[in-house]
Amino acid sequence: MIPRFLHLVATTAAYRGRRAYTLHPIDPSKFFHPTTPSHHSHGSTDDNNIKTMEEFQLPPAAMTLHGPSQLGDLGAMEFMLLGEGGRKGILAVDHKCRAVLYDTASRAVSTMPAMHAPKFCPVSVPVGDGLYVLKTNPMPDEAEHCFEALIYGHGPESRCKPDWYCHSLPPPPYDLHLDGDDRFFGDVCGHALVGGAYIWVSTEHSGTYSFSTVARSWSKLANWQMPFGGRAEYVPELGVSLGFSSQDNMLCACDLAGVEIPRPPKVLGKWEDVVQGKEWIPMTSELVPLGSGKVFIAKFFQVREKGYNDYGYGNSDCFAVFTGVELENSGGQLRMRKHKSIRYQRVWIAT
Repeated sequence: MIPRFLHLVATTAAYRGRRAYTLHPIDPSKFFHPTTPSHHSHGSTDDNNIKTMEEFQLPPAAMTLHGPSQLGDLGAMEFMLLGEGGRKGILAVDHKCRAVLYDTASRAVSTMPAMHAPKFCPVSVPVGDGLYVLKTNPMPDEAEHCFEALIYGHGPESRCKPDWYCHSLPPPPYDLHLDGDDRFFGDVCGHALVGGAYIWVSTEHSGTYSFSTVARSWSKLANWQMPFGGRAEYVPELGVSLGFSSQDNMLCACDLAGVEIPRPPKVLGKWEDVVQGKEWIPMTSELVPLGSGKVFIAKFFQVREKGYNDYGYGNSDCFAVFTGVELENSGGQLRMRKHKSIRYQRVWIAT
């Protein structure tokens, strides 16, 4: 059964020195046809798909959260799902590590314990009722608190009742130094939860590592990288992990749990889930498995006008394309069917 709502956190221009974050409920069922479409993913031309794509504004915000009063990125906040599938709510953390939890079911806000160190654009992996947070590109002198877990239970300061607490974990064992081209060996480029208890992390130049949430220890898997850029999600009814290709941002699938180390994972399928305009610049992509092979996809793009430069000067337009797709195992092969794509104008993504 498709969940009633998913939740998108978007950001708007700063108001009185504070950046505003708005939480929008998204009904995923509107991106799926009542019955399975008969055509496959390439049923119409690219130009027709783009030209006929419906355009809407985001639904009204369920709540608004103002970030700290600071200049530049110091006023930014990070948003992460807490609990498997986000069932515990949405965690918001600012650059001073202050945190609040928004329960989407009860629409209540709770204070949460502060993390030990700030993390900009971190890797966040919900496991069970908890959350594991890893800094994406830690500096060599930031290893001590670059990896933490938010856990519910009897922490070091709890006396009688269980509560949420943050626990620092061993830093990843890969090198954090720079190479000759000023690139960090430890930059995380892809991650996934495998087998319900192992967090796999691929780095730019040091291979792929696994963290056991049971033993709380790291191990190196191999020198290869997972084929995904960013987060991959496990789809139990298909027995595969889904993500977006690090090469071209297309939807792809592979069986991470069945990998025979040290052999790299084999891509079992790759599809053009969203037809992109030539001038569209991909910003970030997310997917949410909905059950029964259905997947909700959110991709965010930017279009830059002539004169725009890499320092952010010039005019640009940011927008999102939400798509419903359906995957099935047919004769041992994965197939994807597209349902609906809707474009949302002027969306600045926060998470």
